[in-house]
Amino acid sequence: MKLIQITDFHLFSKKQKKLNNVTTYDGFKKTTKYIKKNEKNIDAILVTGDVSEDGSIESYELAIDEIKNFKKNIYFIHGNHDDKKNINMIFYKEKFVKKIEELNHKSWDFIEINTVKEGYDFGFITEKELINIDNKLLISKKFNKKSRLNYA
Repeated sequence: MKLIQITDFHLFSKKQKKLNNVTTYDGFKKTTKYIKKNEKNIDAILVTGDVSEDGSIESYELAIDEIKNFKKNIYFIHGNHDDKKNINMIFYKEKFVKKIEELNHKSWDFIEINTVKEGYDFGFITEKELINIDNKLLISKKFNKKSRLNYA
């Protein structure tokens, strides 16, 4: 299985907006263009958080409009800059977008670790989340699978 991971786009509602003097949309477009040109036989795309910097609906629309051109299933997790309500509303309108834990492989499980702390620019793992991770790892071990932990 060939997976491509793209992460930390930090898009804004406006394509020309900059973060640390970098136009994030331009970097995102260059990355997707490079992947389309150079990577063949891709089975799926992993989008691993921080799609948006400002959490706007428009930034998620920019992302999904570009990502759908891969014509592959997209598996994603939220990042600490993402607005869950807005990203879910835009991404889940598309049938090819799925939660990363829906990515099935005979030898691997993909487990999302939610480290999002609403309103903060850093992550935190709650006690409840640690128990959730533990339970998922036990299930993976039961089926003799390797686990890939992905955190938002």
